[in-house]
Amino acid sequence: GGGPQLGPTPLSAFEVHDDPNGFAYRDSNLAALLSERGGEVEEINLEAMSWISPATLMKIGDFCPNLKLLNLSGCAQLTNRALIHIASSCALLAYLNLGGCVGVTGEAI
Repeated sequence: GGGPQLGPTPLSAFEVHDDPNGFAYRDSNLAALLSERGGEVEEINLEAMSWISPATLMKIGDFCPNLKLLNLSGCAQLTNRALIHIASSCALLAYLNLGGCVGVTGEAI
């Protein structure tokens, strides 16, 4: 297939962006990556990825207990419920960018 291949190397950080060569992550690809390798991840950058569903964003809380940095700027589908789940599940989280997350209100922050 025409996408990035994950080898046995540790996956401590990843960034999702639309590839100019035509490969684009799908919501289901990201959900699978989080469930399979999320325990290794310390940094995630999902800036401007407005297509990521609330269910997939919840998987960050489910599968990424070692997360320290999370950029969700522009993730328009982020909800209060997903944010609260991530924050309560990722105890090591030290940096969180929520700029442009229109679905999040002061109640969750």
